[in-house]
Amino acid sequence: DILPGSSIDRVYEESLARYEILYQETSTLTKIAYEAISSQIRVEDMIRPVTYFNSLSWERKEMVEANGKQKEITIPPMGFVVCDTSEFTDLKSNVVCKMESEDIWLVENDQVCISFGKEGTIVSYYDKEEKRELVPTGQGLNQYALYQDNGDCWDFPFGYRDNTFEKPRLVETNAYDNHIEKGIVQIYQIGNSSMKVTMTLKAHDKAMHI
Repeated sequence: DILPGSSIDRVYEESLARYEILYQETSTLTKIAYEAISSQIRVEDMIRPVTYFNSLSWERKEMVEANGKQKEITIPPMGFVVCDTSEFTDLKSNVVCKMESEDIWLVENDQVCISFGKEGTIVSYYDKEEKRELVPTGQGLNQYALYQDNGDCWDFPFGYRDNTFEKPRLVETNAYDNHIEKGIVQIYQIGNSSMKVTMTLKAHDKAMHI
């Protein structure tokens, strides 16, 4: 930590430069470690072997792509899996993304069905496995609120929660599809600023990724 809280411009400039150097160094060390592990794996019986690593402490199930083909793989915690990408197939994603009406967008797979209202909020998040609606009636998820910030991060005024806020205005929604994930891209406008939000859903996944 360089300095706690908010600081002058020089602190941000110097810290960002240091973080960039740190990121490059750790990325290089990670690449060297992965290559060292991969070099010890026997892949003589594979045509186009690729090693997929999982640096997280929990199992991951992902849809991966190589040479325009896909395969769903499971990678153990802090482990890896080797695949012959020549065996990948052109899988059809079970994720559906469509505009149901002028104001409603729907993103759905075999696990969940998610509906977006005219303001861009999630008005329905239905879990098919649990047969349960996660959005309370009349409410919405993923609502953006912008509060006035007077710049004093050391002294929060009493009753700050009662301050009014502004909502960005949804001006555009488009479908998103990269063969593995499908979803929507939203463009919001507030004042002279704009905000782009991409929300996607994978096959067999209950979580929407932002």
